[in-house]
Amino acid sequence: MKKIILLQPSLRKNSLTDAILREFQDMLVKSWDFEVEIIDLREKTLEFCDGRELWEYHDDIQEIYQKLKASKIVILGFPVYHYAISWVLKNFLDICGEALTEKKVWVIVSALLPECQIAYEHFFESFEKKYSIKPIQEVPYILNSYFQIQNGKLGLLGKGQLQKFVKNLL
Repeated sequence: MKKIILLQPSLRKNSLTDAILREFQDMLVKSWDFEVEIIDLREKTLEFCDGRELWEYHDDIQEIYQKLKASKIVILGFPVYHYAISWVLKNFLDICGEALTEKKVWVIVSALLPECQIAYEHFFESFEKKYSIKPIQEVPYILNSYFQIQNGKLGLLGKGQLQKFVKNLL
């Protein structure tokens, strides 16, 4: 059984990134025999990266590091704010990025505008090189407009993007 970690970095309650990752988790569990865990950074004690050794950070950080290291596939929720990676995700990866070395690390981008993909492309190019990760070719890009605003659920366009992504995991 493949172990997949979904990392949810949005600190906003009822965030689009969280809704997308939960929908994706449901698809994976229903479609394939994957063990899927969402690590929600809102529920963890986060500290600023300041160059300390890993063991000097809070136990939550060390626990997440070990889970990432033990998994086969890591999927990062990638909320884009003002055409840039969120500080929460960037800070977390500055501390725990090494745990992703030579893993399949993929992202699901959530953003307001299509042009926001520049943030993902810029960040991930250097990230791939630094940690020798194995990226997916087609990144699901979920725009805010793919949601049905009335109930906060992902609409058909968004679900279609995620279903294509599920097939790429095989």
